[in-house]
Amino acid sequence: MAFVYRLPLHGAPQGRIYVHRYGEELYGHSRAESKQMARASVLDIVGKNSFFQDDDLQYMIALLWGDARRNQRVADIFGYSDIVQWNRGNPDVHHWQFRNEELDTESHVVMCGDGSIILGMEELHRRKTANRNQYLSEGPSLDSSLLLNL
Repeated sequence: MAFVYRLPLHGAPQGRIYVHRYGEELYGHSRAESKQMARASVLDIVGKNSFFQDDDLQYMIALLWGDARRNQRVADIFGYSDIVQWNRGNPDVHHWQFRNEELDTESHVVMCGDGSIILGMEELHRRKTANRNQYLSEGPSLDSSLLLNL
């Protein structure tokens, strides 16, 4: 399995959205519809939850997938804060999981293995960039086994 695409997230907070092949159909019937719904889903979540407006949150990464058995869209959102020196800092990482845009406080599943690899690659990429703008303008280079870019 792999993520089928990534999208930039503009606004507050800035970041990236990755959509996984598993359950992608829950975000739309076509690729264009899926991308539009994925972005709208994250923006809806961010807009409804004030903790995303925290000034300490420097950027976020959203990993979207679908729980087809329950017919639920799932968003694992990771917020990064407390980076004092951009390319040397060791950030605090916050995690929230949403199902159909509602905060899920019951789940003990944080993410899949593909998501762990993506977050690790993102962190390595951040440490090689000079600042947040550079980091956000260019995503990490990922093998096609992780990101299909369809």
